[in-house]
Amino acid sequence: MNMSAATFLIPCILLGALFFWLPNSPHWLVKIGDYESAKRSISWYQPGNDPDKELAIIKSMVGVSASEGFYQKMQKCRSEHVKRAIVLIVVLFTFMQLTGLNSVLFYMEIILARSKLKYIKPSLVVICVNASGMLASAISVCLIDKYGRKFLLILSCVGVTMSMSGLAANFHFVRMNLDISSLQLLPIFSVFLFVIAYFIGLMSIPSTILSEIFPSDIKCIAGCIASLVGAMWSFAATKSFQPLVDSIGEPSVFLLHGIFALILIPYVCLFMPETKGQSLQEIQDKLMKT
Repeated sequence: MNMSAATFLIPCILLGALFFWLPNSPHWLVKIGDYESAKRSISWYQPGNDPDKELAIIKSMVGVSASEGFYQKMQKCRSEHVKRAIVLIVVLFTFMQLTGLNSVLFYMEIILARSKLKYIKPSLVVICVNASGMLASAISVCLIDKYGRKFLLILSCVGVTMSMSGLAANFHFVRMNLDISSLQLLPIFSVFLFVIAYFIGLMSIPSTILSEIFPSDIKCIAGCIASLVGAMWSFAATKSFQPLVDSIGEPSVFLLHGIFALILIPYVCLFMPETKGQSLQEIQDKLMKT
């Protein structure tokens, strides 16, 4: 435990050090009147966008926000495009938890042990899978601005659906007492696919969308709502996994997670705006037309 604590402390220190390199928010720089630094920050966070145009939008938003209290900000949440954005965030953060994240990550070794692996220790698979999740997160950073938010999220949902189908099939064979020695790779492949697919899209896209579709003056309120929704469903999904397994069995539980991932795809196609390379005003215009 001491070695684990020391090992995990290293990335925490590195993360803290990275914030010295991260540019300050353009909104904060506008608040303190440092407009040149704000333009450089806009160019860093939104490469390709016109920094002067974005700066003018931020100036107007910051000016309005400074004169508004909490009640006025809550009144803004009643406008149609903001309500659509809140519904979108609630849906994304809900399905983020219902597609099996905690079920797989928290119970992965138990899942693999129940799969009757013979040629490799479940604990070793867990280590390798978590390492692949770190790699997938890094890949997501590179892909998110190249292919867009919608494509990456849909791809992630497809991968999660396939992985959950694989786990459901695996446990169906186990429950049928079939000889699955020739299918030892199925549960291993499924958990690898799940973690890679999840971390590429479902893990990162909801937070990215949250940061892009709300005006700065109500972004904190939206973030609070998203955090509460995510925490609630995370608790529910984690506590219900074992009772659901006991009542309906592993195949049905994993199929349920896969169905949730599949349901999210048409919602993303129809209602989630593509925010890649879009200014806040362009995103708000899309929400108004949805």
